[in-house]
Amino acid sequence: MNTNSLRSPKHKFSAEICFDIPLKGIGSVIGVTANDLSDVEHYAAISAQGHPVYVTIAEYPHFDWSIVNEYNLNK
Repeated sequence: MNTNSLRSPKHKFSAEICFDIPLKGIGSVIGVTANDLSDVEHYAAISAQGHPVYVTIAEYPHFDWSIVNEYNLNK
């Protein structure tokens, strides 16, 4: 059972979700993390809440984040 939070620095992947238009109560950028690339992509899609966003996914291999993928998510 994984008890890490979604914002844990112990997770291997991080996604930064940038909204085209800031959302009330959220702002213009949020981030999520996960140990699996498909999980962080799924969390990014859910976090987009149906709004157009730009997603940057990075991996933390050792000491520095390496960008894995960048894309627009439009629903």
